[in-house]
Amino acid sequence: MSSLDMETIKENTLTAQFKAETTSIHDGLDKAIMTKRPFSNIERYALFLQVQLAFHITVAPLYHDKRFQDCIAGLAGMQRLDAVYDDLCDLSFKQQADEIRKQYADKHTFSFEQGLAWLYVVEGSNLGAEYLLKAAKRIDLSETFGARHLAPAEQGRGAAWQQFSNSINKIELDDLQRKNALIAAQQAFSFVRELVDKTFA
Repeated sequence: MSSLDMETIKENTLTAQFKAETTSIHDGLDKAIMTKRPFSNIERYALFLQVQLAFHITVAPLYHDKRFQDCIAGLAGMQRLDAVYDDLCDLSFKQQADEIRKQYADKHTFSFEQGLAWLYVVEGSNLGAEYLLKAAKRIDLSETFGARHLAPAEQGRGAAWQQFSNSINKIELDDLQRKNALIAAQQAFSFVRELVDKTFA
């Protein structure tokens, strides 16, 4: 197979298409978050954690769904919901964490292709968490206190992402499913943007 053929295959993978279709909305979300100065003090960081908790609660059922566990090795162990919850508790925001759990639990249902898209978004967020962890450390937080959910996987961020990407890129979707998946990825980013705007209002 020629290098050109290999590049074509690469561009047609599900993760490559997710990235291409969400770059603009993803960049906008990142900028929106940073304009809120979430690492300027503990109180604003706690708001950031509340956004994270609402998102992770929303996607939590996917990690225990056999449809996805059968396709993605070690999926259940990738979940960071408990870590985000513990981060809020570390900072004495347990009441807010419990309220968010009640508010967002079991609010979404996902088709198979939609679930893949939302998993792509939440797992992809861990790639950029290295920078966020450094920012958290500047306000005296760490991988064991207040910023647990930003810690890398045991095998490292890059390796964990590669394993996840390889798994979902092997999944066969028809044209309609792929189209729905790409729309769902955009919707996932939009959902987080709405959480940011609402929480930091």
